[in-house]
Amino acid sequence: MNMALQAGEADVINPVPPQFARMLKNNPKFVLHESPGASVFWVALNTQLKPLDDVRVRQALNFATDRDGLVRHHVWFRHTANSRWHPSLPVMTNRLTLTH
Repeated sequence: MNMALQAGEADVINPVPPQFARMLKNNPKFVLHESPGASVFWVALNTQLKPLDDVRVRQALNFATDRDGLVRHHVWFRHTANSRWHPSLPVMTNRLTLTH
């Protein structure tokens, strides 16, 4: 998609892959529109194999991971997840209304 946009073969791409967003934002030929989203990226670990079968190793990896750095430099999103839910969703803002 990104190549088609750059080549003039597409007028719009949605979603914009995160690895191309910065390049498009810095290029005056393009207009990048941003909006809240709920994309989720994660790392899956095989906890059946050593050393990840030890909870202490997994905890050490958790504490050693620079989440803000990963978001800032690799994914280029604005917020680091501390939950599986996006902060704008009703479940996180107490705007959830239950009907019977």
